[in-house]
Amino acid sequence: MVYIHVVCSSPYVRAIQTVEGIAEALGVPIDIDERFRERTLSERNYVVEDRSEAMLRGFEEPDFSFPGGESNRDAELRGISAIERILEIYSGKRVAIGIHGGIMTIIMGHYDPKFDANFLLQLHKPNIYKLTFKDDKYTGAEKIGTLGDSIQNTH
Repeated sequence: MVYIHVVCSSPYVRAIQTVEGIAEALGVPIDIDERFRERTLSERNYVVEDRSEAMLRGFEEPDFSFPGGESNRDAELRGISAIERILEIYSGKRVAIGIHGGIMTIIMGHYDPKFDANFLLQLHKPNIYKLTFKDDKYTGAEKIGTLGDSIQNTH
């Protein structure tokens, strides 16, 4: 059994719904962090014809953004600041995070370049990835299952 101490989430309903069962079983509140929200592609009135292509372009051109939108670099800085907060205030604890595929890939890519556009394209949802940190330094990532699987303790 995996022991989780803290549950965090993006403010989006689907992310909260993904982790609310864990939080309820543990009897802990969900720590909502706006910085875990998905990347904003553009301002509300700007039409992005192909959202998938637009997301992939962000990996090819990290500083590119549509009007009113965020670049991948902007989203990365936002997401990494949320991870750094977790590492600081929940030091030594196991944390489950309800997050979205795009921002998760951007954050993971910050630590390891193998988490790129190709990774995002093959990502099945909702997969569960374990990122490991020692002394606030990233040491690795691994897929440990899909939501609903029986997950074994992965120390």
